[in-house]
Amino acid sequence: MTSGVLDRRQGRAIMTEKKRLQIGLMIHHLENEYASEILKGAIVAAEELDINLILLPGRGINAVEDDEKYSIYDYQYNVIYNYVSERNLDGLLVSAGTVGSYISREEMAQFLHSYDPLPLLTMEVEFPGYPCIRFNTNAMKLAVEHLIHHHGCRKIGFVSGPMGNQDAMERLQCYRAVLEENHIPYDCTKVVYGNFSETSEEVVRNLLDLHPDLEAICFANDKMCIGGYEVFKERKMRVGEDILVTGFDDSEVATSLKPMLTTVRTNISSMGYQSVQALVELIRTGETRSRTLDARLIVRESCDLTEEQIQNLTDHCAAEEIVGMIFNKYIGDLESATKTRFIWRVWELLKKEFQAVCSHEPLPLAEYQKEISEMFDQTDVIPIQVPLLKKVVTYAKELAVQICREQPENLLAAERLHEFFLDNLLDYSMQQQYLLRTNLVYSNFLISNINKDMMINSNDEEKSFFSIVKNLYRVNFKSSYIYVFHSPVVHYQYEQWIMPENLYLKSYHIGQKLQRVEPPEQQISIYSCIANRYMPQDRRYTFVMVPLFSNEEQYGLFICELDYNHFSQIYSVAPQICSAIKMTRLVKELEGNLEEARFANSRLKLISDSDELTGVYNRRGFYRAANAMLSSQESAGKGGVLILADLDNLKIINDTFGHDGGDHALKTCVQYLSSATPLLDAIGRVGGDEFAGFVMADDPETAGKQIYDSIKKAAQQYNATSAIPYNITLSVGVYTVTCQGGEQLQNYVKYADQKLYQDKKNKNRIVIKPQNDSMPV
Repeated sequence: MTSGVLDRRQGRAIMTEKKRLQIGLMIHHLENEYASEILKGAIVAAEELDINLILLPGRGINAVEDDEKYSIYDYQYNVIYNYVSERNLDGLLVSAGTVGSYISREEMAQFLHSYDPLPLLTMEVEFPGYPCIRFNTNAMKLAVEHLIHHHGCRKIGFVSGPMGNQDAMERLQCYRAVLEENHIPYDCTKVVYGNFSETSEEVVRNLLDLHPDLEAICFANDKMCIGGYEVFKERKMRVGEDILVTGFDDSEVATSLKPMLTTVRTNISSMGYQSVQALVELIRTGETRSRTLDARLIVRESCDLTEEQIQNLTDHCAAEEIVGMIFNKYIGDLESATKTRFIWRVWELLKKEFQAVCSHEPLPLAEYQKEISEMFDQTDVIPIQVPLLKKVVTYAKELAVQICREQPENLLAAERLHEFFLDNLLDYSMQQQYLLRTNLVYSNFLISNINKDMMINSNDEEKSFFSIVKNLYRVNFKSSYIYVFHSPVVHYQYEQWIMPENLYLKSYHIGQKLQRVEPPEQQISIYSCIANRYMPQDRRYTFVMVPLFSNEEQYGLFICELDYNHFSQIYSVAPQICSAIKMTRLVKELEGNLEEARFANSRLKLISDSDELTGVYNRRGFYRAANAMLSSQESAGKGGVLILADLDNLKIINDTFGHDGGDHALKTCVQYLSSATPLLDAIGRVGGDEFAGFVMADDPETAGKQIYDSIKKAAQQYNATSAIPYNITLSVGVYTVTCQGGEQLQNYVKYADQKLYQDKKNKNRIVIKPQNDSMPV
């Protein structure tokens, strides 16, 4: 360790003694099951350590989502990663397996190094120079070995994650290793590659088309099993009978599938918990060790225990083992669940029951029923899903009945005991559903008010933003902060995000304190948005940071604090705020000082004459404006220049880079034409890839040449400096006219079109730039 590093860390240690630590956690999304479990553990650890936790839910870098629920503008979420700095965080956790799923190890390493010298710890995937908390790389072997040893499978397929992803490749290697250890030839055609999402149907279909006789399929994570189950359903294959299925992670997906999924339990929430602990140790001491978390197989119905195995279990296992097996089958994070009083009491009750029946002692039914009534009377919230608890109790009943097959009195008592518990659980569930439904209706009403209230107050920007926090205060948000940029920042997918220097804090709330920030106090440095005097100073917090955007426009930042169970509301609230900001800004820009009637009429005319994509005239608007100039009395006897231009190679750009790429090219063409300003009096998009311009000129020949040269020069300069990986060029035709009054510009179009045709012969035919001429997309 160099003295420079030592000094920096000593300085940090001194600083952290004086204030509460604040760490960040980067992860892909908030609403997938894996991320939810990571966050659950991280939040618990942060609460225990009394530190602030800032959640940064972006998307996978350069992610290509096949799922329709993901927007083409989801890349905008990744700007959140740019807010991280040593100036606002003491350390950073990165879920490298989710954030870096779509890029190479080298690119991910470069991403991590961009945060140096901030203390940083990775999860899932290890990188040189950074401590890591990850799962045992051999854990996948448990599932494959189970299929071979317990079910005698020899024909086993494998659905991997993306090629190049370290987690995916390690799990695939485990599959290959177990086959080799058991003298089963490896067949690469029995391996297909998904993307760790539920959209795995196509690869599973391909696998079954090639190998319809497969006995089992191992999936590299639970989520891809969702698509797999859909395919099995299509083909009328019964999971657990016609084909055995295993997953990996033991996320909530595993117990939501029917039949429930046999999977490798990795205790995802423990990873979040231990990662926070390790990062805090790194910050405070300057060092910490990497850790590997243990895993174990949880057997469920997708390759269930045989009747003989169940019989053996109930005949020979102790009560503690039986109860543990029951809970493990249905509850993923058993360690956390049993820390709560209610689940602990259920555990103890079942243990006492099985101790009695296994020892052939009479069950004290009345005593147990009284205990169950007290359990439900003394709890407000059951910390696991009610359907899962129902499955626990139902399965416990089945096993108890099996054990009591020769104990008539206990058999009847066991049945009554479990029915009594299930009746109480049903009553509780109905009460909770009513409360949840009532709260949901109220929350949705208040969230929907955000847009409406902002529009009502659109003539007063400060009041408009304050209306947001008033509604959030009344829902489930403990605190919220609404930041905006001075003006919207346009950010295209293939362009580098340029971070503005400042944000403007419009309004915020902390608990019952709702506050508008006066304009002179609003400006805050971009890196102070999560470290300033408006944050809670007397307690810890867990904040979620979400960028505010609409399509290509970034508006600002939404920071909020709410309970983990209500995180899903963020993705309802943020679009409402964005929509409201967009609408209020549009109204403000259009209104100006005009009267409402004049504004409405001018807006309608603007819409009817404008091209929505590029913002210039459309065909009708262009010819209306140009003909007005051409036919005016002031123009009689004067010269004019008509420009026709076509975007080169639009079809190739669309086919290669998608319609976003094509749209960007069309907008860039307008920039080229605008480079001739003030020479051009009117510019229009008159067809799909066709543009036109017109200008009055005393010397039309000279003006025409200047315009032509200006357009070509603008294109040349743009293509030489732009990071876009393709060339954007125009073919241009110029024709001069003499205004005689009463004429229509359409009469001259065919002549300009001939000039355009000649220029097209020399158009640029190199669409995609050489690799060293452009930045990576």
